Order: sequence, then structure tokens, then C-alpha cells
Amino acid sequence: MKTTQPSSAPDRRTPVRLRLKRSRRFKAGIALVTFAILMAVVHFLEHAGAFKLTNSGLDDLLFGWPAAAVIAVAGLIVMGT
Repeated sequence: MKTTQPSSAPDRRTPVRLRLKRSRRFKAGIALVTFAILMAVVHFLEHAGAFKLTNSGLDDLLFGWPAAAVIAVAGLIVMGT
């Protein structure tokens, strides 16, 4: 015999709008993390001598590993919310 939930039981299904909002945030987070990985790879290749995009010094500090790390952390935060 099939039992049904009483009418007072909370509906545990997630509303469509909330699922879409979470999905959009997750995709935005993936995009940010992917961009950060790409930035880190380009920075590594530039240091390896494959090509030269920027001058050494301040540009290296701003557009290198720290910026990639900040963007990756921001992407992970967006994915987690």
C-alpha cells in the first residue's frame, strides 16, 4: 500500500528560480576559475621564455600569480554560494 506525506510536511523540492540562480553562480564560478588557470599558465609560459607580453616589475606583480590566485578564490567563493 502506498503512503502519502501528510499535508503539513515541508516540500523539499528546490524552486526552479533558486536552482537556476545556483546554476548561474556555479557557471560563473567555473568561468572565473578557468580564467585564473589560463592566466597562471600564460604567466608561467612568459617566465619560461615562450613569449613576452609585459615588462618585468610592477606588471609582473599585478598580472601574475597574485591576480590568478585572487580570481581563483573569487571563483570558488561564487561557486560555493
